[in-house]
Parts: sequence; structure tokens; C-alpha cells
Amino acid sequence: MEKGWKVRNRLSWITVLSAALLLAGAASASANATLGSTSIPSGSSATGCNTAVIAEPTSDPSTPYTIPSAGTITQWQVNTTGDTAGAQISLVILRSAGASTYSVVGVDSETLPNPLPAGNIASFTVATPIAVASGDILGLFSSAAVACYYSAGSTPAADTLIGLTSASTPVAGQTLPVSGSSGASFELDLSATLNTTMDAGVTASSAPAAPAVGSLATLSATVSNAGPNSSPITFTDGVPAGLTIDSAVAGSGTCSIASQTVTCTITGLAPGQTSTVSIVVTPTAVGTYTNTVSVTPVSATDPNAANNSASASVTVGAMLLTPKCVIPNLKGITASFAKTVLGLLGCTIGKVTRAASRTIPKGSVISANPGASTVAAGTAVALEVSSGSLKKRKRKH
Repeated sequence: MEKGWKVRNRLSWITVLSAALLLAGAASASANATLGSTSIPSGSSATGCNTAVIAEPTSDPSTPYTIPSAGTITQWQVNTTGDTAGAQISLVILRSAGASTYSVVGVDSETLPNPLPAGNIASFTVATPIAVASGDILGLFSSAAVACYYSAGSTPAADTLIGLTSASTPVAGQTLPVSGSSGASFELDLSATLNTTMDAGVTASSAPAAPAVGSLATLSATVSNAGPNSSPITFTDGVPAGLTIDSAVAGSGTCSIASQTVTCTITGLAPGQTSTVSIVVTPTAVGTYTNTVSVTPVSATDPNAANNSASASVTVGAMLLTPKCVIPNLKGITASFAKTVLGLLGCTIGKVTRAASRTIPKGSVISANPGASTVAAGTAVALEVSSGSLKKRKRKH
């Protein structure tokens, strides 16, 4: 390592990591945040990576190098002043893996343009955005003659670096040991773009379309994540007065009820996935009610507000003399969730069979018999549940 670096003991590393996490918690997230800096501090001197991963665990708040919130790294830049055209350089995202070790979250290797850019800033777009978490840190690797970091001069005293041993370009999943650390006023020649957008959406429906006073009805919603990131989603339903809330359950997450408001935290939705929320109500008065639901990502910016709310109408008729079993559309929801909903809607569970399906995930309902309808109370509803896709049989030779 360069002169001025020293190996620190375990207690010192705990202090460094704690400071990094405090910085991560203090920074605020936005749809596109710029981390790090490619400005050369006045009066500073440049040094290469020297076949090591150089990362910045602590930094000045004005140019944070620690990931403040979950998202994806989509672009990054370096200052090429004095660099060699055509040299390879790699962005490395690191995550603490214990005392003096880090795991490699992701790597993007690029080649400096030839000729070097006139403005001395080389920008790269990550082919497959790197998913990052709060507390991850930015690093660089290169075995070529390129500026990796700056020291002294006007470099902020809060900026410090660590070096991690790596004989070659690191790969995702690799664990690297820390070989040394810098003193104050050492800054990485790197900036990166953090994208924290997430398109959350919701649709609403109700069943039956015309329930009677005193009977059971269900207000259903489907919460979706169109990506590119994943974040818990807050679901809110201000159930109209005149519909008494009996229960609320979510296929992925937890729900709470306060007066006429249902709030659910939907978790674990990867891009492209959905989760169903079912609210069982008992109408207390004749009339038409409009039920409006909404969703908001907890720790991401939603670029598409148009699909953040939805409504469904319920027309309540006069009280029936006998109770009913209300069967909503169950296709695609998990079998355990379907059984819970049916029990709350005055039905019983009939025969459960399994069948292969190319479109319905394993453990979810393919069909119900009877289908979506209002029938006599206590009706047994048979469920056909997906056992997953059929595996292709190997041909015998």
C-alpha cells in the first residue's frame, strides 16, 4: 500500500464501519442520487489502485460514498486526467462481511475511451444495474496506470479509504480481506448514480357486486411492483362508513385496522410480482359505496402516480332472510389465503386437488368450484391448486 497507510486493529474497523452506517442513515434518498465525486481536490496528488480494490467507507456529507438506501447503481464516472487511454477499470460495490472483510456485491468492468474524453470525465452505463442495500460502499479496481484516489490538498479530512487484497478483477460473491487503511484526506476518484425508483400499482374489485345488508362481502385489491427496485409498499383502504370491517389479510405482508381504515405493509415483492389484499366487510345500510385504495413505496420514489390508486363500487341491497356463502375470484392467489377468505365469507372448504400449470405458481389456486358467485351458506368450495409446471422428461437412448 502507499506511504501513510497502516493496518488497523479490529476495534478501529468497528469504529470505521459504525461511522459509515451513521452516514448512510443520515443521507436522504431520491429517485436518482449522485454519490461520490470526480472533482480533483486542489493541491492533491493522484495514486493508482496498484492491483487492489480501493473503497471509501467514510466521507464528507457533501459527497457521500456510502449507499444511503436500497436501489440500483445504473451509471458511474471517473476523472481521466493523466490516465492511459484503453486501460481497464472496474467499479466494485462492497458490503461488510464481518471484521476486516467485505463481500463483493457487484462489479462493472469498463475500458477507458481512446482518445480520452475532452472534458476528462469518462461515464459508463451499467449493462445490468447492480442492486445495492443501505450501507454498501463504492470502490475501484485497476491494475493499469489510472488515477484511483487523491490525497492531501483540499481533500476533506472526513474522507478515508481502505484497501482490499485482490490479485485480479473481483467477481460478485467473492469475499475480500482488508489489507490496510488510510489516514484523513483520501478521496476516491469515482461517482455513481443511485436509482431508487419503484413503480407500485394497485387495482380494486368487490364481490359480490350487490351484497345484502347483514351479509358478507369482500373488497379485494391487487398490489403490484413494476420495478425496477424492490421496497416495502404501504397499502391503504379508507373503507366507506356503512361497511363494517370484519377482517383484513394480505397475501404477502401484514394488515392493521383502525376505525374505517385498513393499512397493510406489503413486503417481498420483486419486480413483476403481485400480492392480493382481501378485506371482509358486513354492509349495515342500503346504498352504493365507492371503495378507494392506494399504495406508496416505503423507501423509493414512484415515477408513475397514475396507478397508485383505484376504486370499486359496491351496491348494497335489502337484508336477506338467510345467510349466504360469497365466493370471490380466487384464481392465482395462494391456497392458504383462499381458504382463509372462504371461511370468512360463510363458505366451507371442499375437496382440494392438485394439477400442473404453466401459468399459475405452485401452491396457488387454478380454479374453484363453484366459481365466483353467491350461494347458500356453508357451501363446500372445491379448489384445484397448482403443483407447478411439468418437468420435461429425459429421453431414453
